[in-house]
Amino acid sequence: MLFLDTFRGEDSTGVFLVDNLGNVAAAKEAVDGPTFLKSQEWRDIRKLAFTAGWALIGHNRKATRGTITDENAHPFWVDDKIVLVHNGSFYGDHKHLAEVDVDSHAIAHLLSKEEDLQTAFNQINAAYALVWYNVENKKLHVIRNSERPLSHSSDHNAWYFTSETNILEFALKRAEISKDKKPCKFNSFPEMNLHVWTLNDDKTCDVEYEDIKECKRVYPIVYKGDYTCAYGPWTGQTEESLTQWRSDFVGEEKQETPKVLDSVPYAIDAYMKNDEFGFFEFQKEVSYDDFLKIRNGFRYCKNTRIRVDMEELIEVDGAGVVLGRAVQFQQQKEIPCIFLLTPAMMETALKCSDNPSFYVTIEDHYFKPVDNNPTQAGMGFPYLYGESPTLLVDQFSDTKTVH
Repeated sequence: MLFLDTFRGEDSTGVFLVDNLGNVAAAKEAVDGPTFLKSQEWRDIRKLAFTAGWALIGHNRKATRGTITDENAHPFWVDDKIVLVHNGSFYGDHKHLAEVDVDSHAIAHLLSKEEDLQTAFNQINAAYALVWYNVENKKLHVIRNSERPLSHSSDHNAWYFTSETNILEFALKRAEISKDKKPCKFNSFPEMNLHVWTLNDDKTCDVEYEDIKECKRVYPIVYKGDYTCAYGPWTGQTEESLTQWRSDFVGEEKQETPKVLDSVPYAIDAYMKNDEFGFFEFQKEVSYDDFLKIRNGFRYCKNTRIRVDMEELIEVDGAGVVLGRAVQFQQQKEIPCIFLLTPAMMETALKCSDNPSFYVTIEDHYFKPVDNNPTQAGMGFPYLYGESPTLLVDQFSDTKTVH
């Protein structure tokens, strides 16, 4: 499954093993799954898993916060107590929990110092599927919220789980694992239902279930210099803050496509509200529940590469802000998408005979309520934010070169 799951994350790979006495062994490296599986560290853990293993947890990382290093790979082992892997990301800053680069690492610190799990989860303002082991009480925990998938199956000897059902199904079939000679059944972990396996001294285990209340979603204020911005799927900027953003992110750094996520809400509010943009002319109003289905579905999930047909292009101090529509099945134009172009790429795009198309990587999802009130999540407008745009070929009137 580490090999297959590389499709979900190729930046780093790691595992941790709990043996039948409750001891932990872990290995991680900033390499993809196939490379990691050739390492001696993995071979040693795999051998131990076959002889004395109780739980074996793997993780493939697609970096969203923190640099790609061995240290920032999962699992995170904190205070010789908590060993954790996480799929998801924090809304806003995470460093109030722990002064670490990766939000997943901060969650591990929180679970290490906070004994009451409900109190801990009241502070986890994030999308997550979490698996962690507590060395002190020999308990393995699994939980997810609505914003991340996690599927499981079982035979008479073990539980198996992965983020995607099709990966798990393929792996079990290939390993010829079945239940009573029948194909295994697959289910999704219920949202916010904590599964806890306790390893007993006689090497047996018990499983318990506990409903956890999810924290009230907060899109915090991020302070940058002398101004603030609302960080999350909606914004409400003052003209002063927008002017400050233009100075900070479009001024000295205008030759680069902005990578700082804090800048995205500014770009959206500053230019998608602009009458020249015509953004609201082709927005589709949906419920917040439908927005969650869009964000969590396979068609528009984070890091997916999609095609976007450009509808509008506005020049901002020499750089370009593009508004387009994601093009999916049957060439249907669907959700609006915004992304930024360097001056060089914008110049190339302007040479196209017609409105050009791009491939972009979905970096984030935004939802703006109809009444622009961030405390309500009723009806609103979904849109995508893309990064790393590449221009499709064969669109130029006088050149075939793509920059």
